[in-house]
Amino acid sequence: MSVFISREEAEQQIRQSRTLAEVKTLISREGIRLWLVGGWVRDFFMGRGFSDVDMIVDTRESSQVQGYVAKLAERLGGSVVALDKERGYWRLANVPQDHLDFAARQADTIEEDLRKRDFTINAVAWDVLGDEFVDPWGGIADCQRGILRALSEDNLAADPLRNLRAWRFLCTHCLVPNPELEGQIRRQVSALRQIASERINEELSRIFAGDIVGQFDFALRSGIFAALWPELVADAVQIKESLKRWEFWKQSPWGKQQAWEQAERKYWEEPVRSGHSRYMLLGWALLLGGGQVKSACRAFRNSAYLDSLVQRFSLSRKERKIINLIGLHGDTAEMLLKGQSLREKWFDFFRSTGREAAAVLLYAWLSQPEALIGQNLPGNVSNMLKDFFENGSAYCPQVPLAVKLLLEKYPQLQGAKIGELTDYLARASAVRGGLTEEQAWQIAGDFINQYK
Repeated sequence: MSVFISREEAEQQIRQSRTLAEVKTLISREGIRLWLVGGWVRDFFMGRGFSDVDMIVDTRESSQVQGYVAKLAERLGGSVVALDKERGYWRLANVPQDHLDFAARQADTIEEDLRKRDFTINAVAWDVLGDEFVDPWGGIADCQRGILRALSEDNLAADPLRNLRAWRFLCTHCLVPNPELEGQIRRQVSALRQIASERINEELSRIFAGDIVGQFDFALRSGIFAALWPELVADAVQIKESLKRWEFWKQSPWGKQQAWEQAERKYWEEPVRSGHSRYMLLGWALLLGGGQVKSACRAFRNSAYLDSLVQRFSLSRKERKIINLIGLHGDTAEMLLKGQSLREKWFDFFRSTGREAAAVLLYAWLSQPEALIGQNLPGNVSNMLKDFFENGSAYCPQVPLAVKLLLEKYPQLQGAKIGELTDYLARASAVRGGLTEEQAWQIAGDFINQYK
């Protein structure tokens, strides 16, 4: 349930904003009417942190909006960026508040402008100069009661992405859909397939950062899931269970040891692309792979399927690579988790998966029905991951002999043969738990003798 804030409290706190104080000073001098709209007002009334600042200028002329933003830039030291000249969208960038977006009215009145928006919670405006709220569609009440309500089904049809945004707001803002919303989306959702992949990717990234598990059934009932992943509908139950384990894993220590917790956290939070961490990618992979190891291996080894995912959801090259590694080595990871812990098998696994070894292992673990919530990783796996995060894996040790030294002693080695020798030494070092230089030379000699 959202935090209730009275209109008086809202007006007082908005007036105290330093950002808006600067804007208000200028518009009072220029005699311009301006409304604060969208996410800033919505999140304020829901007791959340403020998001980007979006404003509507009381004009239909793009040039007038540009001129006003230019004056603000001169005062605040920012720069003017054209977002959509034809529709009058301009951005004031490089200011202390990051950026402010300004738009011309898209209708004759502010009330009709708000009428064109997606949901009532986004259809509230604050008259900056008059300190008054414009709320013709009951958006403040819906914010404070935690209700997601579409302004109309026609508005959902006008931009099909709004159907996906409904799921996103349910996940990120702890909202409850009003009774009509599910049916409205079901009748419009097929148009999602026409939306650019970049726009879908942006919404899905926010969904995965929110309560995707708690709102998973809404995506099924409304048809959103089937529109985005028609090939995965039959696996929906397994996917939801895997995502439950994924959520629990993100939120709990799982018996981590203090000595390597920081290194592990850095690994998972490291972005694999802008705004996408390995945490998020692992959730993506569980969904796209059907929530299981076998189905993921089958799908993620298929280059055509991977290429379709890249195109449909705007995945980066690195994301594609990690997902492909899960497909190639997920079944091996599954066997290792079940006790196949011979050092040479771990060596082969770490050598094949490299830096993404932990991602492949955790995918395999989270895909297992027996990996019950609250159960820790097997001890041997914890030890392997500890080595991985602390040392880059003790199971892929450095060869104690430099390639230069090997070539000096064995000049007959050419091309791939020197690579075979170093791999042979690395495997021996992994199996034995390390080699001295003397032992390494002995093993190298045995290797050379095999080819005489």
